[in-house]
Amino acid sequence: MASPVRRSQNLRDLLELRVQDCPGGERGYHFHSGSGQPTVETLTYEGLADRSKRWAAGLQAFGAEGERCLLLFPPGTEYISAFFACLYAGAVAVPTYPPSRRNVDGRFRAVLDDAEPRVILCTPEIRDRVLALAGEWPGFRAARIVTPAELEAADESSWTPPALDSDSLAFLQYTSGSTGQPKGVRVTHGNLVHNQQLIQTAFGTSSESVVVGWLPLYHDMGLIGIVLQPLFVGAECHLMSPLAFLQRPLAWLELISRVGGTVSGGPSFAYGLCVEKAVAGCPEDLDLSRWRVAFNGSEPVDATTLERFAETFATYGFRPQAAYPCYGLAEATLFVAGASVAEPPTVESFDQAGLGNGRAVPLAGGRSLVSSGRPADGLDLAIVDPETCRRLADGEVGEIWVAGQSVADGYWRRRRDPKRDFGARLEDHQTHSPQRSWLRTGDLGFLRHGELFVSGRIKDLIILRGRNVYPQDVERAAAASHPALLADGAAAFAVDSPRGEGLVVVQEIDRRHHDQAAQALEALGRGLAEHEGLVADEIVLIRQRTLPRTSSGKVRRRACRQAYLDGALEAVATAARRTGDTRPEASWSVGMAGEDRALDLRLLVARRLGRDPADLDPDSDLVTLGLDSLAAMELAGEVESRLGVHLPLEVLVEGTSLAALQQRIDEAGEGPASGGGAHDPGEPTERPSVGQASIYFLERLQPAAARYNVARALRCTAPGQVGRLIEGLDRVVESHDELRRSFAVDDQGWLRRGWRPGPRLEVREQDASGWSAEALTTALVGAASRPFDLARDPLMRLEVFRGAGDDVVLWVAHHLVVDFLSMATIGRQLSEGWTAISTPPGPPKAGYDAWIRWQEDLLAGERGQSLREFWRRELADAPAPPELPVDSPPPAERSWRARCTRAWLPDELWSAVRDRADRQGATPFVLLFAALQLLIARIGGQRDFLLVSPVATPGPLPLGEPVGYRVNLLPLRSALDESAGFEDLVRGSRRRVNEALRHRDLPFAHIVEEVRGQQPRSGRAEGSGSTADGAGLGLGRVMLVLYGRSAGSPSGLAELAAGVPGSALDLPGARFETLELETHPALFDLQLHATELASGGCYLGLDTDRELFDRVTGERLLRWFQRLLEGATAAPTRPLRDLSLLDGSEREQLLAAGLGPAPAPGLRRPVLSRIAARIHSAPEAPALE
Repeated sequence: MASPVRRSQNLRDLLELRVQDCPGGERGYHFHSGSGQPTVETLTYEGLADRSKRWAAGLQAFGAEGERCLLLFPPGTEYISAFFACLYAGAVAVPTYPPSRRNVDGRFRAVLDDAEPRVILCTPEIRDRVLALAGEWPGFRAARIVTPAELEAADESSWTPPALDSDSLAFLQYTSGSTGQPKGVRVTHGNLVHNQQLIQTAFGTSSESVVVGWLPLYHDMGLIGIVLQPLFVGAECHLMSPLAFLQRPLAWLELISRVGGTVSGGPSFAYGLCVEKAVAGCPEDLDLSRWRVAFNGSEPVDATTLERFAETFATYGFRPQAAYPCYGLAEATLFVAGASVAEPPTVESFDQAGLGNGRAVPLAGGRSLVSSGRPADGLDLAIVDPETCRRLADGEVGEIWVAGQSVADGYWRRRRDPKRDFGARLEDHQTHSPQRSWLRTGDLGFLRHGELFVSGRIKDLIILRGRNVYPQDVERAAAASHPALLADGAAAFAVDSPRGEGLVVVQEIDRRHHDQAAQALEALGRGLAEHEGLVADEIVLIRQRTLPRTSSGKVRRRACRQAYLDGALEAVATAARRTGDTRPEASWSVGMAGEDRALDLRLLVARRLGRDPADLDPDSDLVTLGLDSLAAMELAGEVESRLGVHLPLEVLVEGTSLAALQQRIDEAGEGPASGGGAHDPGEPTERPSVGQASIYFLERLQPAAARYNVARALRCTAPGQVGRLIEGLDRVVESHDELRRSFAVDDQGWLRRGWRPGPRLEVREQDASGWSAEALTTALVGAASRPFDLARDPLMRLEVFRGAGDDVVLWVAHHLVVDFLSMATIGRQLSEGWTAISTPPGPPKAGYDAWIRWQEDLLAGERGQSLREFWRRELADAPAPPELPVDSPPPAERSWRARCTRAWLPDELWSAVRDRADRQGATPFVLLFAALQLLIARIGGQRDFLLVSPVATPGPLPLGEPVGYRVNLLPLRSALDESAGFEDLVRGSRRRVNEALRHRDLPFAHIVEEVRGQQPRSGRAEGSGSTADGAGLGLGRVMLVLYGRSAGSPSGLAELAAGVPGSALDLPGARFETLELETHPALFDLQLHATELASGGCYLGLDTDRELFDRVTGERLLRWFQRLLEGATAAPTRPLRDLSLLDGSEREQLLAAGLGPAPAPGLRRPVLSRIAARIHSAPEAPALE
């Protein structure tokens, strides 16, 4: 028959061609279900075309044309019908799997959030499930839910064929998620037609072929390889459900035998399962002799599995040459390279060390790799150095790049990133123009004799002491080390360890052999040492079938790593490299008073660094080892408390070693074992701290704005645990005096802290079971913004919204009594007491009064005078407020509401930030401060301006203990020289930050008043508050904050306290997940907050005042900041003026607009920014005279 490629450019026309080729025929799809006497449901191509038109008419009536349409069906012919109905209607299909009956999992929610479907096509049973879970995703309420019965009732004559061509978007193929968050690949009709032609040529399929499959229809291999290829060539297709395969893997082979299948396949683990089940015997009439293409799409394909399958099923007619290894990915539609049909797979062995060093050197007995065949005719494939983007020669290991018509045009709602995926350019001039666009696959491999060998993924690569280790090699050695361990049941990945990057191996153990776990652990460790020369930091044996996998069976190493870090693995047994828990925060206890001071110091330092005490080099710089400013403050407080020696903060943050610290402590002599009288609470005081007074006066200026409300919304995913949360928080309030305070002005005009009568914790409950997601969101924002009556209300409250499924809890506190470290302390104490809530609470912690007296004594003494002199000199010629590219001038009365733009820094970028900080003896905060200076300078055209950053002022007390407001705002001054390099800016920023930290104890309001020449008001109520926020100096404009991780805190607590989206706190029997609030208070015009994640990465949030900045501006500023950070860390000596804000697409847009090489954005100060700056610097000055 004629090739359909010459006659059709889209799948709708292709189906019409099949109908014309076989009118009234039985060719089409046959879905087999049941066992014993299976039933078969048939959908012919003609029947599919008729149903697609009828359903398409209904979809068009519902306004689906041009919109995303989510497909939620069990496996079967309805799934195929729904997919083609979308094509006929001109809608964009989004194939995915139905949610469970109980909850929406993370991947499904990620697909919903990204695709934002306007129509959901599903069965009536799944519709009820979707409606029951609507509260978990607001988009459920915005989408129209449609069932097949509604579409069947549509008038087919009303169907209007949409205009389709090769560039028309057909569907969104969401990636499996094995390498991270799922992304929607934009697959066009042209992509599909081109890739189907590649598959037909490679497999040799024709109308006489019989295709058999069990893969999920929402997976690219199942939909494109199993469903669409038969249509392309006019062949028969027989399907079964994935669940049926998993329950009885041999049912797949029996179906191939029964229908005479010629083409079928799946990932490597499917073949392995069949081998395992064949041990118990196969049906005598099993006949695999007509199976001519057994494609294996795993990368890399496992040689042992191929060999075992061929040997096991040779008796049943399977031929070794039918095994067909291939390589592909969703971003290239599906197929990229494949072996030769009717020839045995090519298997070669290579030197493992050579592969780790980037060279494929043949070596007998080395690592066996299976060739994925030759690149398909019609596609170009190159092996490229991922760093230099230069093409590599045969035998050199690099990243696999692909170009051609099958390559999709990008990800849905995501900008092309030439450094990561689409739109890459080669830097050489061989064969192809360097301007050609390539897809970066992220896979590692090499070419040998024109054939592709895939060796791993870049992100999965493990580097141990300079050696490249492929996780697949570790996993194979692990599974083969003991009979109780399951084949293809391992995940190997790297984690941070006291020794640098450490190795963790997670392995499934047969449920029948848990009693052999100890022997299996020993054998696995021995096997890694003997076969790979490796020692794992930890080995975890987990329950069978609990290893995270994708829908096609690939191991999700990153998900497994996260589950390991979260303690969420279903462990049967573990073995660590050293005795006890390998996680540093749980692996030691600090020595008691009176023990050896050197050992005590080593333990204290190790705890703050998160390292093994035995591995600490006494001569290494502590900052280089990871001591940031927060950890330095914690360490200084602990040393003073335990060893009785005061350590100036500058000694720690400017670089010192353990040995130098020990010498300093020895020279100081013996001190009090517990810090002497520094912690003596003394008599209670009604006086507020300076910071509390400032907040109170600012709140009084505009009380309805509720600027100092701190709120976190949490979803409780375990039933009946909200009451436990209330009880636990009530205990926390009872143990901290400051949480039970009230604030009011007395008859003489002084602000006083009193004791509030009534309940310790305010709790309000509402029945939200019938609410829409929008109604819940509105209620959460309203409750979070409800002002406190500071004289009467409890200053911490809970709003509980009882739902039909999960409950939602809103925690709100006032900044007068909590700061970030207080929130972390509350969370930690809640976690520690979760299982002992019924026991009586400990005595109240009344230390905040002692801290207030310490602050008063400091301000009244010589130290206070010295601090005032420093800040007077530092800000004597205070510069103008920083210019910001506001989109609107500030209104007369501001509402102070913020919009947050979010980003997660790539792991490699955050690693580069930490590495640059280590090299320069700085902290990551200093690098962020330097980069933010550069951004503000670029957008405003200034070189000298002030930013603000919050810093803890613990005084003589531990950080976070007691709970209370002990934060101070420090002005940080910028002075850029654009002819210098970033390393010079970091060096100067480090000096300025350290100077500010040394003088951090002077309250912010006093700093501002000193500079303005005013007398501090010390809590008098007649102040206007104009100096409390520093507006007159332009200090209320930009703030930078870095939330670090505190040693000993539960995993996820810091992220939850910082409000990181997606963070969660896991407690015994309960899980509290963060919900995002659409709006929150704006304390500054622009605030950049960064949070170091427990996983090792960094989250960025940019808060911009809604009344000043549009959403697009916030997104652009955050993107520019990240761009500057990338350029600066990659080229730290390049002059600052040469670092670009713009990425390639932005630069192309400027050039396309004819703007040419214009000066850097921001060198010309915007008019609105000038007006806004003048309002900030002189709010009472006349505008016209």
